[in-house]
Amino acid sequence: MPAPNLNHLRLFGHLLCPFVERVRLVLSAQGLPYQDVQVNLEKRARWHYSMNGGFVPILETPEKGGKYGRRKAWILESRIIMDYLDREFSSMAQCGSLYDDDALNRSVQEMLMAKTDQLASVLYIVLMSRSQEPNSMAQMIKVLEYMNLELSRSSTDFFLSKETY
Repeated sequence: MPAPNLNHLRLFGHLLCPFVERVRLVLSAQGLPYQDVQVNLEKRARWHYSMNGGFVPILETPEKGGKYGRRKAWILESRIIMDYLDREFSSMAQCGSLYDDDALNRSVQEMLMAKTDQLASVLYIVLMSRSQEPNSMAQMIKVLEYMNLELSRSSTDFFLSKETY
């Protein structure tokens, strides 16, 4: 088990993991300081494997609570971590909330993120098979076409006709 984390957020991940990168982007957009802990996915620590099978990302909140968490906790899965960061820190974040206040726009955002989840998974298969997996290629193209359609419905360069993100 890693040494106690007393005062700051700590993100356990791997540089090449797209799900960890999503969490890093949220932390950066919100201007939240954190400790980036790289995990060797080829030689996982026993505590890491027993916690969740050795997957990343993992966000640890500070043991003493304070500004960056109310108590020690381990949060797993990128979408859950992103939602936690948005709910807990959007009031002090540089970018404000990650999600739209409008319920319909929020639903569209959620659908786009679900499609992004599909894209990340299928992209890995396509890259590892060197584009030799036709079903995965077709799935990837379908997801990209959906995202392109949603973007074409926007009056700006961003989804949901936002001026900035």
